[in-house]
Amino acid sequence: MARGLWLASVAALGLAAALFVLGFHRVTRVVVLGPRWAWRIPFGDAPTAVREAVGMDGAQWGPLAFRVHRRHLYLLDSYGWRLTEWDPAGRLVRTLPLEHIFGQDVAVSPGQTVVVFDGRTGTVWRLGGSTPEAVVRLPQGRGVTAVAERLAWAGNDLLLVQWLAVGKNQLTSHLDGFGLTGQAEQQSLHEVRLNAVQAAKAPLAGFAVGPDQRLVLGFATAADRWQVDVMAGDAVVASRTIALPKGTQSAVLLGVDQRERLYFGLNLGRRGPGAVAVYSSAGQLVAHWTVPPEPVATRVWGEVKPSGEVYVVENSASAYRIARWRVTTRRVWEWF
Repeated sequence: MARGLWLASVAALGLAAALFVLGFHRVTRVVVLGPRWAWRIPFGDAPTAVREAVGMDGAQWGPLAFRVHRRHLYLLDSYGWRLTEWDPAGRLVRTLPLEHIFGQDVAVSPGQTVVVFDGRTGTVWRLGGSTPEAVVRLPQGRGVTAVAERLAWAGNDLLLVQWLAVGKNQLTSHLDGFGLTGQAEQQSLHEVRLNAVQAAKAPLAGFAVGPDQRLVLGFATAADRWQVDVMAGDAVVASRTIALPKGTQSAVLLGVDQRERLYFGLNLGRRGPGAVAVYSSAGQLVAHWTVPPEPVATRVWGEVKPSGEVYVVENSASAYRIARWRVTTRRVWEWF
């Protein structure tokens, strides 16, 4: 009798162990690695510092935009009237004086053509020669002011400019493509699409250029809801609705990676903490992390690389800081 009970117990334990082991399986999970400080540049008047100033809104502002190209930081020291380049070790490599140009955005092409946008004159300037060269002039005058929202290169030949036309009791969104000669290759890119969403009160809120050079357009249908269209030429080849977390008051499209994951900055630059949210190509939230409150504001909050590297501005009161995060996938063992 006792031996029978013992054998039954051993069998039960063996069965439980087998079920436990069989319950393990390998799954692919999205993981977030970081942060690591990519650059920390003090505020001040020294050549190796960057300027800050109080804006018309009463907020403290530092450099307004940056881009990372081949591991080098191209930083618009807007209130220092210059563009600075920094190496991965945080050393200042070169300074390009801007003098009369108040830089509000910067873009660097794969071939290292650097352009900046002057928000006072609606002009895009190419840097690198003996003097800056005006390559694009957005419409100005007759009661209309052009306000650039974002610059980005699609390859080496096409510069994309998202801008707003303000005036005459109207606010219209535009996304235009320009060649280096300053002649528009396609005036009012996606003009029909923009007109359609304006009628639905959903202006173009942001765009990104994917690793395959396809455009990704974002339309804010509400503070916490975006419609995102992937374009091939003038055709929409994919469309998805992104439901942002509840409590989202402002959102910016930071970019897209080679897996077609979308990266959004949420509530950045506000008194409370912000966040970065990552969505799959199917529109599902796959990663999320918190960004501390920012005592010094900026215009460009982050940049996404095809590999899933994400550079996010995380300023302190004493320094302009960019943190580097990485979103990747790993195979892990799970049990169910």
